[in-house]
Amino acid sequence: MNDLNLAVAQFQPKDGDKAYNLSRIRKLTEKAKSQGAGIISFHEMCVTAYTFTKDLSREEMFELAEEVPNGTSTPN
Repeated sequence: MNDLNLAVAQFQPKDGDKAYNLSRIRKLTEKAKSQGAGIISFHEMCVTAYTFTKDLSREEMFELAEEVPNGTSTPN
């Protein structure tokens, strides 16, 4: 059996600021990979943050949604 190293990452996301949040995700991913992680788990809603979405309409939520794996938050 092969060993699998798992990292768990958490940070304080900025409401609605995908660019900032994704930059933090990239930085933490690079750090975890450099320390041997094969899988990195981030907290839910870390791309947009919870409080940003709580008052959005259904249509606004759909505008935030992204196709997986071809969305802007999913690197190719």
